[in-house]
Amino acid sequence: MNKLFFICVCIFLFSVCHSGSMDSAFAADTPFTVLTENVGEENYIGADGLVKGFNAEIVAEIIRRTGLSAQIRCIPWARSYRTIQTEKNVVLFSMARTPEREPLFK
Repeated sequence: MNKLFFICVCIFLFSVCHSGSMDSAFAADTPFTVLTENVGEENYIGADGLVKGFNAEIVAEIIRRTGLSAQIRCIPWARSYRTIQTEKNVVLFSMARTPEREPLFK
């Protein structure tokens, strides 16, 4: 289920970035931050300090192909979730469905 959800998020991000009615938040010259959490092989901080992993590579490729200006950061999920609720131009990816998070989403 997590991989299917992640693929749907990626497709959504990709389609928003290429739509004719692109919101200014996704304009190529507007920098934004992409947040994720450290979840083993999916997303982790490499020895060089950059976010690595299967999911991070997919998101990095979407960013590259769309020409957007974005930085991928790996921080704890609770802080990421709080950040997307309070700041503009922030995206969160690769969320796991857990009992604690269940009441936060529909």
